[in-house]
Amino acid sequence: MKESLLAQLKHFLENKGIFINSSNHVGDDVFMEEFFLKRIGGKFFVGFDRYNEKFEDATDLYESYIREDFDNLTSAVNFITLNLPITVEQLSHAAIGRRK
Repeated sequence: MKESLLAQLKHFLENKGIFINSSNHVGDDVFMEEFFLKRIGGKFFVGFDRYNEKFEDATDLYESYIREDFDNLTSAVNFITLNLPITVEQLSHAAIGRRK
């Protein structure tokens, strides 16, 4: 894993989280994907949701509803890139986009 990515992420997680959201259409339905990585205190929190927009308020109907916490950023990023449909490039882009 690139140390520069960890440095970028750590910088932006000091005060705010990183969020990546997308949507895609399947027939008449809209499916949402929402991801976050944030730091609260000394822990790093990861969340990922995938759901039909019709069921936005019913988390028990989500296709994916993941919440994890980690003691260090490296473990959080490893979990993200190995278990979620989020790439290193997307994380880097989200961190760079936060500068604007």
